[in-house]
Amino acid sequence: MSETTPITVVMPVKNIVCFVSESIESILAQTFTDFRFIIVDDASTDGTFEVVQEYAKKDSRIDLFRSPEPGIVNCLNYGVALNESPFIARMDGDDIADPTRFQKQYDFMCEHPDVHVCGSWIRLFGDKEEVWHYREWDEHIKNLMVFKRSGFGHNAVMFRKEIFDDYRYEREFEFVEDYRLWSKLAADGRYGFHNLREVLVDYRIHATQVISTKQDIQNVLRRIILKDFWQDLGIMLTDEEFELLWRIREFDISSEELPVAIHFLNKLKAQTSLHFEDKFGVYDEYMDKLRSSVVSHAS
Repeated sequence: MSETTPITVVMPVKNIVCFVSESIESILAQTFTDFRFIIVDDASTDGTFEVVQEYAKKDSRIDLFRSPEPGIVNCLNYGVALNESPFIARMDGDDIADPTRFQKQYDFMCEHPDVHVCGSWIRLFGDKEEVWHYREWDEHIKNLMVFKRSGFGHNAVMFRKEIFDDYRYEREFEFVEDYRLWSKLAADGRYGFHNLREVLVDYRIHATQVISTKQDIQNVLRRIILKDFWQDLGIMLTDEEFELLWRIREFDISSEELPVAIHFLNKLKAQTSLHFEDKFGVYDEYMDKLRSSVVSHAS
């Protein structure tokens, strides 16, 4: 292992003793082997820390820490602050990485210096089975963020280190800290996004994870993030316009409101094109879906 490794993996863990070994082993089995593996424990009480400790004794690439403050955001920021590598790979302690994940993301980012966040498709398993096909190109991802919750699977991204010269995960947005970060980076304009069109992480769905237990608070925080996103773009929405946008996202528009909603989306399309061009017809596609939804509800 070189003195400064090309990649540092940051993985927070908390009370996942049943899953953490499989996750660690998927990282240790990477075909790209020159990495540092920072694991930050968030006051686990079920033996997770001790399991990771045994792995750390056997593999010098693993550095185990206890977070000085509770919560996943504090764990992430603590791990990121310890990084010295040019690239940071995120991983969750209950998921499984494809053996070629790091090599493929590293190669792509070295070949594309304009890409600062590189993700991939992810495959759900456990309590739910499907594949999430995140969009590939920068403008496509950023335009969809107007309508979708996130442009990446957080557990599958690789970052450039310099992102964290200006940004950190925000404690106030715990449970949607990734969506908050993507929104800030997208509005900033200096950072390029990309997703590789293949599954590189298997995402375990189980009853104790955030996606299953924190949906109400996530929805509240997503509203704040979306409103701030528009403000960061310099587009000031009135409260009425924001409520309209939120209902458009949910296809909660009556036939009487449809002309107003379409006019509003065309206005937003023109404004956002000053920041990222809608090369992939995201707005037009969404307007077509909105029209179809109104017709469906009326019939």
